[in-house]
Amino acid sequence: MERKESYIEFKNKKELPPNVRKVLEIAFLEYPEFKNINIKTFSPRDDFDAGGYYKFIEDKRGEPIAQICISEGDAKLLVPLLDIRKSSVTMNAQMLGIDSSKMSPELLQIFIITHELGHIRDYQVNFASDPDLEGWEAVDEMAYQREAVLTMLPIRNINPTDLARELAGVENLQEVLDRFPEIKEYPGFEDINSIDDVLFAQEREYRLSAPEIYADKFASNFIKKHAFELNVSRFFGDEHEEYATAA
Repeated sequence: MERKESYIEFKNKKELPPNVRKVLEIAFLEYPEFKNINIKTFSPRDDFDAGGYYKFIEDKRGEPIAQICISEGDAKLLVPLLDIRKSSVTMNAQMLGIDSSKMSPELLQIFIITHELGHIRDYQVNFASDPDLEGWEAVDEMAYQREAVLTMLPIRNINPTDLARELAGVENLQEVLDRFPEIKEYPGFEDINSIDDVLFAQEREYRLSAPEIYADKFASNFIKKHAFELNVSRFFGDEHEEYATAA
């Protein structure tokens, strides 16, 4: 049981959401390399902030430790995300092989956390294990590659979450074009006819990047593999029976 207890160390001492706790219990047993991940909770500043993210902090020796930050509260607090982050929710559903209408707050919460675990797994496999990268060099290289992705998006140097927040009060497409004229250089600009199209294009290009593909695949595979344990098998129906048999 020592491995399970190692992650229940978060600064404000509030309970982890039940869905998140279950994900971590399974993940920490399946991936012993996760045992040193630090987990903390935070209070979202707005609806866009709900969910979670990862970052790196220093241990007592100055070495990097992966940290996952999880928004406080249960899955009900993610209900607004189903609407204000429709593009992201649609992408998540596609990765899981289900219709976006089936995405519930609970399933979204599970996907968000497993996606963040996927980023950390990417770091462990492709950066921290590189003999040419030591300590923070591995973190810096991963960060450099992720920042490079932002420079290639339809609206450059802003991630989809921040863009959705930025455009929350915008009422017409022309205002977006005036504020971010570089989107006219986007190869698929001719298909952009609404603000939703802008958000979807930004999300799609972001999620087609190597770091996001890795995290998305980790999340979808993990959720499908452990659907019964996570109490989400009902979302997959007969298709999940085939997956479980194959796995």
